[in-house]
Amino acid sequence: MRKIIFAFILIGFQHATAQKPELVHSIAKEWKEESWYLDQQKAWKKEIDKNKQNQEAWMNYYAATRALSNITGGRPNNYHQQRKQIVEEVNKVIPKTYAAYFLTYSDKDINNGGEELLKAAAINDKDPRIWDELMIHYKIEGDEAKHRQYAQRMFQGNELSASILNWAYNLLAELEPNAIIVTHGDNDTYAAWIVQAALDFRTDVTVINKYLFNSTDAYRDRLLKSWGYPALAVETNSLKTESEVAAADLNIWKHVFNGNRPVYIATSGIRSFEENWKDNLYLTGLAYRYSEDPIDNLSIIKRNYETRYLLDHLKQSFEYHIMNQTSDFFLGTYLPSMIRLYEHYKISEDITMKEKYASLIRLVAEKSGQQEEINKLIILNE
Repeated sequence: MRKIIFAFILIGFQHATAQKPELVHSIAKEWKEESWYLDQQKAWKKEIDKNKQNQEAWMNYYAATRALSNITGGRPNNYHQQRKQIVEEVNKVIPKTYAAYFLTYSDKDINNGGEELLKAAAINDKDPRIWDELMIHYKIEGDEAKHRQYAQRMFQGNELSASILNWAYNLLAELEPNAIIVTHGDNDTYAAWIVQAALDFRTDVTVINKYLFNSTDAYRDRLLKSWGYPALAVETNSLKTESEVAAADLNIWKHVFNGNRPVYIATSGIRSFEENWKDNLYLTGLAYRYSEDPIDNLSIIKRNYETRYLLDHLKQSFEYHIMNQTSDFFLGTYLPSMIRLYEHYKISEDITMKEKYASLIRLVAEKSGQQEEINKLIILNE
């Protein structure tokens, strides 16, 4: 999904060697060097110059340009303007086509463009690039049957790696009945939705993406009503300043936390909650439980690792997937709770369990590129 703010900065890039046109994935799925996207921009523009009716060329030309606008961050660039120009051009050259509708939708805000998305889907909903967009659209619209349909397509099409889905399974497994789990980016949200839809697992849990919940009033209002919570007078479009946005964010989450459902924040998105809520957030494994009263979270972490989690994917993967690099990043979210267990078994002088978690911590730290950080925090097996 191109409109949810990306939660992660992936560690390490792949070397850019391609000069020929290649499929350009969303950076949430695969992140490459800036030079690679520049090469792809040029390569796909050449294909367009050869044949302006080439929809695949337009799609990839836009995807490369969008990736550049995202990875360059705050640096001065004109990629945002280039994206708008591409959309204008494709609508002039091949109007009312799948590419024209899809790219028009892609360049709009999440609260707009639904009409173009559905027109694109009416022409071709077999393209995997549209599945996540439709999955989100129908979630926002409250059409759970359609949402599940496209979540299942993503599962059947192996759009996410098995390791990330395993992570989402474990995340859902640790939660209390009828819990709310707040995710932050594309992949943590997608994975949880897909596991629920494809495996029919923990469908009692409500998975909400923080960005969508904050920015889409009708979606938020419908969820609050379904939980039996009072309505919340927040109109996103009326917010003009950063201070107004921050105040609305605080008001929204205070309202959710004060409800009668257990609320968790996924470790993948905890940074956006730390400043205001850290005194009431308790690590339980792959999530933080909000509680105004102290809780024995160590016993919950132990329970999750010993009886609820499936952990083979931490040790070995038998799958090659384009998202393997992202999968390794997700592995790093296990480290805080595993370190907590390691320290517990060290103090209690349980040598066997201490060594078990020391071994897992080393392995996960290496895979996720966090050896240096871990070595600063603990000395394993001292």
